[in-house]
Amino acid sequence: MLSTATERAELGALVLTDTGREALKARRRLARRALRRGLRRYSGHSMRRGKVRHDQRQGTPRHVIERQNRYVPGSRALARYLDDLVAWQENPTVPLRFRETIPLASATATRSST
Repeated sequence: MLSTATERAELGALVLTDTGREALKARRRLARRALRRGLRRYSGHSMRRGKVRHDQRQGTPRHVIERQNRYVPGSRALARYLDDLVAWQENPTVPLRFRETIPLASATATRSST
């Protein structure tokens, strides 16, 4: 369906008026667009950015990322790709996750008994 060379050959074989041929082209163009809408799009840029972000999340130092991905040291272009994340180990909410949770009923019972 996406091969324009095949479409051209099929159109040449059909005996249509110019109006019919344009209508057929329009229908096929709409069908191609509908098909492409359902496909995920990736580009070389996506892969480059993804690698930079993956390296950063793995804890790779910036100078190593610059060298591996061929950026100039101190590159502003690279800075746009880097996340301003707080490393998970340095996240101040991590200790809260491991804190014992007190059920609501027992918490109110403890308060009323004092």
